[in-house]
Amino acid sequence: MRKVHDYIRTIRGLTVQSSDEYLRLRKVMRLYREYGQRKDDETINKISAKLHEKPELIKDLITAGIRNTQFIDFYRQYADEDSEESREEIAADAISKTEKLFFKMERVEKVMEAFESLNYREKRMVSAHLGFCMECYATHYYDKDDLNEDGNPKRKPIPKEAFIDIALDHGLCLFRYCR
Repeated sequence: MRKVHDYIRTIRGLTVQSSDEYLRLRKVMRLYREYGQRKDDETINKISAKLHEKPELIKDLITAGIRNTQFIDFYRQYADEDSEESREEIAADAISKTEKLFFKMERVEKVMEAFESLNYREKRMVSAHLGFCMECYATHYYDKDDLNEDGNPKRKPIPKEAFIDIALDHGLCLFRYCR
């Protein structure tokens, strides 16, 4: 049991420096559960009076304790058919193959080199047609005039433009061939 508590104290989300601090955290969390898992001032004051601690410290300990219980292990330990114990990674990325990542990075580098070798007008036309910022390569922007329910600007994609519209904007289109 001591090893389990040492594991929780040191490795899981919250690292508590000493066993005494961890014991205090366990007492706070036990009382927190006993009082209905509420973080209102009345409950905080009850816990602080019972443990003779400041209410601010109790709030911090409850917050840390809640965060600590929300972590899961990245490795699952189990026994197979032969009763041999084994460990496997829960969040394993089985789809990423190093050769695919290597060639993808090579392609990205070559495309970026080609884009950077263009002149300003060509960069402007390509970025407008593909819908990204030619300076930072962002594909979205935040519209300050259109707010979501929280009052924050909405994230919107940069609109893509047709080549004919780009040509008209840059004066690259002869009148008889365009609109």
